[in-house]
Amino acid sequence: MIDMTFEQGQQVFLKALAGNNFSQESIRAYNADIIQFVDFLKSLRVDWNNPKKIERLDIVEFMNRLAGLRRTGTTRARKLASIRHFLKFLKENEIIAGNPAETVIRARKEEKDPTVLFKNEYKALLFEAQENSRDYAILLTFLKSGIRESELAKLEIDDIDFHHDGVPVVLEQ
Repeated sequence: MIDMTFEQGQQVFLKALAGNNFSQESIRAYNADIIQFVDFLKSLRVDWNNPKKIERLDIVEFMNRLAGLRRTGTTRARKLASIRHFLKFLKENEIIAGNPAETVIRARKEEKDPTVLFKNEYKALLFEAQENSRDYAILLTFLKSGIRESELAKLEIDDIDFHHDGVPVVLEQ
């Protein structure tokens, strides 16, 4: 086993994510989740910075704490996935003997109805934007294609097929 603090392991893990072409946003999210878990451990244990001392119960208590703070099941599931991935990395690199997060049960995600506009809301949106062709085009693109905001922001003129069945179509990127 390699001797390494929790914080040192975290830095190596984040560099490994970058080396594996994870997006900056994913790395930021992993880092934030791990920092939150480490802060929780600091409040519980004097040996918080020794990854070999992390137990399954620490992770379960962290998940329970998040539930007590009314974090959604989706949020708790993502944080558990971050912790699992991090501890798996530590195990694979012989920093810890086993991954205590492997058997922690993931929180159930809430079922939400999709947000949809009624016909009158749809028309009202387009009516408000009709004087501004840019805004109108943006709204129409959102409403007709289901494209994400980040995808629309990166959209280039070459990404659009203006001749597909007479209707402009956003090409796969």
